[in-house]
Amino acid sequence: MRAIILSLLAMVVLACESEIDVDLDESIPTLSVDAFINNMNQEQRIILYFSQPYFENNIYEPAAGASVVVTDITQGIDFTFEEKQDEPGTYSWLPPSENETFGSIGSSYSLSIEYDNVIYSASSAMNRAPTIDSIRFIEAIGPQADDDDYQAEFFALDFEGEGDTYWIKAYKNGDFLDEPAEINLAYDAGTSSGAAIDGDFFIVPVKLGINPDDTDESYVFGDNVGVEIHSITNDTFDYMTELAIQTDNEGGFSQLFAAPPSNLRTNIIASDSEMRVLGHFSVSAVSSQEQVFTQDVLRLD
Repeated sequence: MRAIILSLLAMVVLACESEIDVDLDESIPTLSVDAFINNMNQEQRIILYFSQPYFENNIYEPAAGASVVVTDITQGIDFTFEEKQDEPGTYSWLPPSENETFGSIGSSYSLSIEYDNVIYSASSAMNRAPTIDSIRFIEAIGPQADDDDYQAEFFALDFEGEGDTYWIKAYKNGDFLDEPAEINLAYDAGTSSGAAIDGDFFIVPVKLGINPDDTDESYVFGDNVGVEIHSITNDTFDYMTELAIQTDNEGGFSQLFAAPPSNLRTNIIASDSEMRVLGHFSVSAVSSQEQVFTQDVLRLD
């Protein structure tokens, strides 16, 4: 076994020392759709762009001039997303007032994008999101933790009934924790469908998943922590799980034996079967809460 590993290392070293000219076939740009919208009282955006050949410096080319409409199928309401003049390829819908938000919990939705005589369509649903009960802080645990390191945890109760899925987003002092390892997903109160944890408080890996992946970024008194629970469909849960697996790549020798990355699954269909499309359409209800780290919310037990 050791001889095999040494041989593989030698192959890697030789490969690194050799200059290889790659002649790639010209590829057709692929439309990519970023369509994650929710019922928060804020601007909702759908971003369209084209992938470019691997060696192009300009990786993303905006898909300007499209027609973008999201329809509440249940209530028969259309939401037209207008292209922003200063951001080609970005399509926006604004709540008419501070008391109005996008969509309704329990409704089904369709996305229709018309671009260059091709219609791209997808469907999703706005499911329920549980209320966050509280956010607390505890002394950090683990081999890398120091005596003065603290972690945040949130408490929320999953709904009765199997199959609820969520994406929990966390913010530290207003900054979204967006590293691949910080993608925090829940299936009911657990982390996967096989866990069969329903109608209970979220388990430890989920409720502690609101902490920065970098262990040097411990919370200190005065820090503000924000938590959002986004309801997502099972299809979106699978998409986000696949995204987390493919992007949370620390590199190293073990990657020689890892499965090669591939395009993520998509729930978007083109009317022209010759046209490729990537991305995902998701509609979420959101519950949220913020907490400033003080002595009052430090749990000592």
